[in-house]
Formats: sequence, structure tokens, C-alpha cells
Amino acid sequence: MAVTDSILAAYKRLRGEGGLVADPFVGGGIVAFAALARGYQIYAQDINSWVAHGLATTLRLPPSDELLEAKRQLEAKLQPLLDEAYKTEMASGHDGIVTHTVRVAAATCPRCGIERRLYPYAMTSLVKRKETKAGEAFLACRRGHLFRSNIRARKCVECTEWVDPDERYLVGRRTTCPSCGLESSLADLMRRGVTWLPILVQRAGREQRELSHPSEGEIERSKDRPWNPTTNLGPIPLGVETRVLLRHGFQNWESLYPARQRAVLESLLQAVAALDVTEPVLMALELAAVGVAETAGYASRWDRWYLKNYETMALHRFNFTTLSAEPNVWGAYRYGRGTFSQRVRAMAKASDWLRSEVGNSVLVEGPWDSSSPRSALTEDVAARVVLGSSERMALPDAVVNLVLTDPPYHDDVQYGELSMPLRAWAKLGVHDGRGDAAVNRVNGNAGDVESYRGLLSNLFREIHRVLESDGRFVFSYANKEPTAWIALFQALEDAGFHAVEYQVVHAENETGPWKAGMVSCDSDLLLEASPRRQAGQGRACADRNRHVSGGNEGAFLSVIGEQFLSVGNLGSDWQGDFKRKLLASPFLAPAVATEGQGEETGGAKLKEDGNQPLVEAST
Repeated sequence: MAVTDSILAAYKRLRGEGGLVADPFVGGGIVAFAALARGYQIYAQDINSWVAHGLATTLRLPPSDELLEAKRQLEAKLQPLLDEAYKTEMASGHDGIVTHTVRVAAATCPRCGIERRLYPYAMTSLVKRKETKAGEAFLACRRGHLFRSNIRARKCVECTEWVDPDERYLVGRRTTCPSCGLESSLADLMRRGVTWLPILVQRAGREQRELSHPSEGEIERSKDRPWNPTTNLGPIPLGVETRVLLRHGFQNWESLYPARQRAVLESLLQAVAALDVTEPVLMALELAAVGVAETAGYASRWDRWYLKNYETMALHRFNFTTLSAEPNVWGAYRYGRGTFSQRVRAMAKASDWLRSEVGNSVLVEGPWDSSSPRSALTEDVAARVVLGSSERMALPDAVVNLVLTDPPYHDDVQYGELSMPLRAWAKLGVHDGRGDAAVNRVNGNAGDVESYRGLLSNLFREIHRVLESDGRFVFSYANKEPTAWIALFQALEDAGFHAVEYQVVHAENETGPWKAGMVSCDSDLLLEASPRRQAGQGRACADRNRHVSGGNEGAFLSVIGEQFLSVGNLGSDWQGDFKRKLLASPFLAPAVATEGQGEETGGAKLKEDGNQPLVEAST
């Protein structure tokens, strides 16, 4: 958000007030909100129905008091069900609410027939967040006994087996039976069938939370038997990201959810549909309810250090873990990530922000279909949201001042697959991802370099068509694959673009909790192009320091950035030399790729020059 807003601020300083900003790859909608707050009209388009529907709904949020009143009505209506599902008793004897039920997968050994719990590691969870330094945790031995202890190596309290808190039990997703010694793959055991056993519950009272072994009543309510969900979400298709779910025995989207979670979510959606409220309120509440499905109870990772759950598709990957957390769908007090209550409260804040920063009358068109007749936005329209491939935009020629976007990164992120369970819950349809601006070799979408280049060329030609002659195309990109950069630069040139400037910026997820030991991209390259050639294009840039961080990745992206400055005049023999330079980079060598980054160096100051590149002016 900070980079997006700084670019828009620089554009306003350099080019003046007003204008039309376009984002042809909407994603989370950051560009739309930032542009509206800066006084621009916004044209936003995405091929993903969940994205287009979500942005249109959020831009039309009703007043916060209407949302919160509808939430109060829902809570009153659903309270008996919520009590049945989650009401409990704290250790103190006071009333409490179950916020999370942590389960472990248990499988039967194919050789000896012993059922064992597939704990991924010995230290299952701290008792309190790591910052408290409480020094206690729940430890599990290899035989599956779970006990509370100080965090130090010790013998299991049940079987006297030695337990090292630092030990991992599923290295390489393989496990050894503690009874007969048979080594098995986790996928094989999961496909044979597992039982998900509740082993911990987190409870909340008005003043505190606690993590403990579940009571008999909590175990009974977590079972499938008391609940009778009827939702059928459809089969999980084979894909780049869905393979991990299929490989471990999940066949249908509803199989990711415990029966209780499905039943409560079904009842919530039915209750929302029955409310006598305005359409904006209804759409917002439905969006909040479906959003809860991000944390599927059999694939939502339990963070053992911070005692919270992560989305099923956290870090742009479908998670699979044998230690999963089912969240309370509604939420308890103000606890719980991604619950319905938290989402509605966030929407209420967003509504207040929109009215404060944008104004009370935000006229939003759409979601239109990309086949709609092309027309300009009238002055009274703040935003147009369009569903469909950006190979065709519903705008006439040369009406956009600035295209600012964050496109899919080659094959790094499969947004289409990751949104499938949400689209299934929202009944928006689940397409196979063809036409997405991302390489997906499983379904054949842009599966080779030339196909990817062709897809990008079509998209960039359409962006070139809608841009004014003095407009700008600014986007970020990150990838370790040299051929992805080659396809990108050639597609820009094929579409008639000319490079203006570049800047290395920190990526938002550079400190992600599962990046340790991976050759991951902690920075993005911010690129600026123009529909026409700029004075000084192709100039030497050795006198400038665009790095916001040192290290191998900064040098790797700098090589790419310097090549980008030749877009518009690439010639015919640039690809081989460029690829060799990238492959020789230490950043791509695993032995050195995880070295620490250098200190921040800061960015260039804004010059009073109306022709200054935006990516330089905004840093």
C-alpha cells in the first residue's frame, strides 16, 4: 500500500489533479482504494470472479452503523446455534467460548495396524505467545502422547520415551512407525484414510484466553456426528497448487472443512440471506461470511509460536499440515483471525474510511463483463469494476492517464486455484484458470515461454491502446526464472512500450514465517514504461543507486533493471547474454541465496521536474 500510494502522490505532483487510473489485475484492490483516496477515478478489471465481486462489494459498503446493526440481528438469531457449537467453561469455572480446536491426523500403520498420531514436530504449541516467555509448551513424543511441560528435553510422562522439543517428526513428509519401524510417506497414509483427533482447544473469556487439553464435552461437539451439513462444493480439480490437497486424500472442497465448521457457516449464510436489509448490506455480509472459508479446519495451519491459525492458502500456497486448527466461525469477543465478527468490524472501519477519504456518494459501475460496449467513465462515476480477461478492456482508446498494477508473477502464484474454495462457497463458479496471466502447466495455460509471451503481449497491447500518449504504465514484478523476465521484456516491446525507469523495493511478504532456507524473492522490481519513447532512454545508470537493500538479490534485480531500460530498443540478440548474466548470479545459487540482506540505503528525493520518472519520484 505504501509503494502504491507514493506512486500516486508523485503522479499528482508531477501531472496535476484528477484523471483516470486503471488496474487490469485487481488482486486485493489496493490500487483502487489508494487511487480513490487521491481523487482519481479508477477502472479495475480482473478475470477472477471472486476478486471482481469482492472489490465491487467493498467499494459499495453501506454506512458502518447499518452493518453493525445487521451483525447484531444475526448474532441474536444465531446465538442458540453458536452456544451449541462453541460455548464452554474456562478452567476457572467461568463461562467461556471455544475459539480454536486444534486437531492432529491419526493414521493406521499398514504393517502392524497400530493407530498413531502424526505430529509434525515434538513442540506442538506454546501455552502462551512466545513474547510472554512463559516457558511452557505442549510436547508430543513419537508414540503420540501429548503432555504439558517446560520447554526442555525430557521423558514422556506416559511412555518414558525421550522428547527433544526441537525435533521434527515428518522430515521430507515421511514418517516411521514407532511400533514396527515401517517408514511410510505421509501422502500414502493420508490417502488410506485418517482420523482428525482434537488434542487442544483455545478458550476465551471476557478477560483472558487459555490453551488446554479438550474436555469430554468439547471433544463430543467437535465430532462430525452432532452436525449434518449439506453443502456440496464440488470436486477439487487437478492443478499446480491443488495437487498437494489431492495427493493427501482430499477429493472435494467440502472435505477441507470439519462438519461443525460447515454446518455453522451454512447456517450463517442462510441467516444472512433471510435478513430484511438493503442490497449493499446483504452483499457485504455475504462477502464476510464466505471469507471465513479461507481458514478451512482441516487445512488451516496452527501457529505454535503465536497461538493463532493461518489461512488455508497462506503465502499463496495451499497448506497441508497434520496439525490443523478449526476456528470459531463467528468469533469470540475480539479474538480470532478471519472470523465473521472480525470481518464485519473491519468492513465497518473501511466504510468509515471510504466516507472520510472518498466521500459519501461513490458511484460504482459493475461488475461489468469485459464484452460490454467500450465507453468512458462519466464524471459522476468514481469507479468501474469489470469481470473478464484484460485482453479486452471496456474503455475507449487513449483515456487512461496511469496504469498501476501488480500482475501475476509467471508461475509463482496461482490466484485462480487459490480462490476456488471461496468461489465455490459464494456460488460464483470455478473456472480452470485458462486465460489467467499466469503460467499453469497442469491445465495448459501459457505452459511454455512463447505462449506466456503471447499472452502478455496481448495484455500489454490493450494497456497501450487505452493509455494516453503521455501516460505511464507502472507495475512491480518478481521472479527467479530468467525466461519469465525475457518473456516480459519482449512482450512489452512487442506491444510498443518504451522503458522509463526502475526501482528495487522491499516486497510485502519478505519476512514470511516459512521463507527460511528458501531461495525466495524478498524484493520486487518496480518498472515504469511509456507508450512512446522518452528522451534519454537507454542512458547509463551506473551513477545511481536504486537498491533499497544490499546482498545478492539486490544485485540480481539490478542486472534485470538495467536490461529493462533497453525495452523499446532491445534488438535481436539480447536474450542469450541476459540469460547468462542472470544464471551466473549468486542469488540463484542455494548455497548463498539465503544470506542476510544489507542495510537500507534510502531512496532518491523528489525533483521539481514534471518529466521526472514516477518510480524515482516516489521513492
